[in-house]
Amino acid sequence: MKRILILMAVLFSVQYVNAQFGIRAGLNSTATQIDEILQNADGLDEYKVSAAEARVGFHFGLMGRINLGNLYVAPELLFSSINSQMNVEDLINGGTKLADQSYKKIDVPILVGRKFGPDGFALRLEVGPVASFMLSSESSLTEITKEEVKEDVKTATWGFQVGVGVDLFEKIGVGVRYEGGLSSLGEGVTIAGKQQTFDARTQQWILSLAYYF
Repeated sequence: MKRILILMAVLFSVQYVNAQFGIRAGLNSTATQIDEILQNADGLDEYKVSAAEARVGFHFGLMGRINLGNLYVAPELLFSSINSQMNVEDLINGGTKLADQSYKKIDVPILVGRKFGPDGFALRLEVGPVASFMLSSESSLTEITKEEVKEDVKTATWGFQVGVGVDLFEKIGVGVRYEGGLSSLGEGVTIAGKQQTFDARTQQWILSLAYYF
């Protein structure tokens, strides 16, 4: 994370001939990609965890754009709060419940884009990697399983973003992005002292409004 923050500081501090800086905020709709079996302390399959409906969260932060003709590079530094739900099926007693999951994290997208049209009303396409640094996580799995659940969440994960948008009057930007996870959120969970691994990733749609200074 230190190297990425140094890179961000350089990109935001260097006086480029044609650079813009601003703020960005909006909403994100997040779903967790997961399909795993959790075992109890006796080694029996007890719960099946699968993806449920997407939930809404939010994000805000700083952004920059280094204009290179019709192309641009856009580094950003954002705080994100994402929420999702998982179906937890009780394989022994029957029934299914919803588990809530929430994360607080710092996102650092660095996108490359292309603009189409005049500066007063320009369409844009953009794509690039995003690094995410976890601040905290909360889950209601403990309430459902009635056992102590500890998540092994990674401090950093990688993903990608693809987006489209519109710039108005060189000051306002409206855009929508899709983000997919390239790495899992963690190594798994520990339930009642039994460590279990699984692969959980997030995918989200991101709607943002930006203002350039």
